[in-house]
Amino acid sequence: MQPKHLVLVADGPRNDEEAESCQRTREVVASIDWNCEVIRDYSDHNLGVAKRVSSGISKAFEEFPEAIILEDDTLPCPFFFDYCEELLDYWRDDSRVMHISGTNFLHKQTAGYPYSYFFNRHPAVWGWATWRQAWQHHQLDLPGWPEAVRDVLLQENLYTSHGMRIWKETFDLHYDNLDPWSWAYHWVYAVWKQKGLCITPRTNLVENIGFGEGATHTGGDSIAPDLPIHNDFNEKLSHPVEAQMDVKLERMMEKYLFPQPRSWLSRAFGKLGRLLTSSFKNNS
Repeated sequence: MQPKHLVLVADGPRNDEEAESCQRTREVVASIDWNCEVIRDYSDHNLGVAKRVSSGISKAFEEFPEAIILEDDTLPCPFFFDYCEELLDYWRDDSRVMHISGTNFLHKQTAGYPYSYFFNRHPAVWGWATWRQAWQHHQLDLPGWPEAVRDVLLQENLYTSHGMRIWKETFDLHYDNLDPWSWAYHWVYAVWKQKGLCITPRTNLVENIGFGEGATHTGGDSIAPDLPIHNDFNEKLSHPVEAQMDVKLERMMEKYLFPQPRSWLSRAFGKLGRLLTSSFKNNS
C-alpha cells in the first residue's frame, strides 16, 4: 500500500532523556520511498497519548474527509488497506456507520460468518478507519456524560451488569478530566451517543506488537495472545444486506472484553483443582 497522502503524527519528549529517542524515531520516516504528499504533525513538547492521538487525528481530518489510522504498535496484513478503502467508499453516505476496525477478537467464532464483516458496537482501535463526519463527535471532555447516565446510555449499548459497571467507572474517571490517559474511551462514548455502528472483519487483519517493556499502557502480556493475523487473507468483500448490529456477536464481544469475575466459590474450587492436579503430578 502506497497512499497518495500520508499524515505522520508524533508526540514530543517528556524529558531530556527521551529527546534522542524521539529524534531517532522521526528519522525513520524522514524520507518516504514513494511519491506522495507527506504532512508531518510533530509536537515539540509532550502532550500525552490522549491529547496527541486525538489532536493528530483531528489534524488529518482538517485536510482529508476520511482516513485509515495506524498507531506505531499496530502491524496490519496487506489486505487491511484494500478492506478499509473499499468500506470507506461503500458506507460513506450512511451516518450510522462510524468505525471500520481491522481487529477481530472473536476470530474463532466468526470464521464461518456468511459475510466478510459484521456490525457491532465496540470500536476496536488496533488499526481502523473512519470519516470526518463521524470523528467530529469525538471530544476529550465527554460532554453530557452525567445526563447520558440518566438517559440510560449504558443500558442501550451493553448487556451485562459487569460491563455497565466497568464503563460507568471509566466514563466517571474521564468526565471533564483535563489530562485523560486515553483517547479511545471518548471515541466509544461518541459512537454510543450517536447510536453508531462499528464494522469488524470476519477474520483478524491487524496484530498489536506493542505489549511489553517500554509500552505506555500495555506493559504486561498481550490481552489477546492467541490472536492470529491473516497475512494471506484476500477476498472480494461480501457485504451484509443492511447495516444492522449482530446482537449475538455483540454479546460475545462484550463477554470477551469484560469477562464476568468468578464468584469466591468458583475461585475456591478452581484453586482446589489446581492443588489436586499439582499433588497428583508430584506423586506420579
